[in-house]
Amino acid sequence: MSTEAAPVRPQLAMLIARALGNGAFILPGLIFAAYAFAHPGSVHYLLPLVLFGTAAYAAPFAQRAFQLIHNPIAGARIALSIGVVGVLGMLIASIAEPHGGLSWDICAIIIGASMGLIHPLLATIADDAAPQQQQWHHLILLALAVLLLLLRATHPAIAWGVLAAVLACALLAVARIELKPGIDWQHRDASPLYALSTIAMVLFALGVRLSRQTTMVWVLIGSFLALLVLIAFERKLKTKSMPLALRESIVAAGIRNFAWFFPTLACIAMNNAGLLLAVITCYVGGLVLAPRFAHTGSTRRRVVIGTIGFLILAVAMPGWWMLPGVLLSSFGAQLLRLRALQALEQDLSIPRSERRLVLARCEAIGALGQQWLSLALLALGSAGLMQQPGAAVSAFVWHAGISEQVATIYQIVALLMVLSFAVCARLLLSHGRADSGSPAPEH
Repeated sequence: MSTEAAPVRPQLAMLIARALGNGAFILPGLIFAAYAFAHPGSVHYLLPLVLFGTAAYAAPFAQRAFQLIHNPIAGARIALSIGVVGVLGMLIASIAEPHGGLSWDICAIIIGASMGLIHPLLATIADDAAPQQQQWHHLILLALAVLLLLLRATHPAIAWGVLAAVLACALLAVARIELKPGIDWQHRDASPLYALSTIAMVLFALGVRLSRQTTMVWVLIGSFLALLVLIAFERKLKTKSMPLALRESIVAAGIRNFAWFFPTLACIAMNNAGLLLAVITCYVGGLVLAPRFAHTGSTRRRVVIGTIGFLILAVAMPGWWMLPGVLLSSFGAQLLRLRALQALEQDLSIPRSERRLVLARCEAIGALGQQWLSLALLALGSAGLMQQPGAAVSAFVWHAGISEQVATIYQIVALLMVLSFAVCARLLLSHGRADSGSPAPEH
């Protein structure tokens, strides 16, 4: 990468910035998820969480993404600035519209888009960070997650204010880095895909808000729209011909996103905030442990670890015994992701400055596929077992005396997700190019 940054001292502000890069999807997601604990029976408070996650994983497909990645420090400044604006907008919206509204959805999409770019940009800046420093980043991430959950219990505006301060701190840290101008420029136009995904998200949000329905119909509509977007993304990425390392990253992203997203939905549905905090702790714990074992074990062994965690999580869902499954799933997924990163470092067919963004695009396939498939199965399950469409997705169903049925739904869906993961992993890792040194696909 010809865009070089001057050495950065391990100051607290930069550690916070890198922690934010590692957990860009978790911190705002936790605040969005916490709304459901305070507003029983309404899917409208989960809608921003779903839109945030979708926007975050779709952001690397934006036309500007490849322009920013070749100037990562300037790009990080832009993304962090957009993030601050989005979070401040959400702060105002939470005060002006405490019961939720379209302004929440728009702010969620803005925050998600900024976080989706912050993640690969800050990772590119900190590409040469030592594993010990990465562990510090994850510990700071855990501390921030706990802090935001505690503050959210007092008033949501306080949590958004603290997150805005964290983003501003990261922005100041990045602003202090001196940048040497680069000369390389490789443009990759994926703006039609990003426009498609953004339009689909906005239409989905408008449909839910204007109809004021919480039935499974809207979840299925959203899943169908997401499927169309995923098909377009996959055709752009050409997964069958991409290097093995990138296909491994798709599998890792699916496991990693499932390890925190699905248990979070279960904790919300069962009204168990303590379990949610334990889930996030185990999830981050897996990220902390993984670098210590990054140089041992084959791809098959790492996939097996993630699969075992998947099974434990599915069988124990949604009780406390699922925590070892969360830990193993996070640990195995991060091991697989670190292996993919090591392989990308040796792949000369992809410019070094573009590797993190290409990786983020591939991870979007696994994460979005997992997210929307889970939601669709939950909606169908709630209709089939409870004759109350969408109840398992809308949260806070425990008060209606159907908690046992909800637990059964989550167990069945988790087992179906294990099966779908096994099939997808088999297809992705056993076919196509096995060498990561062949010409890269069109990004």
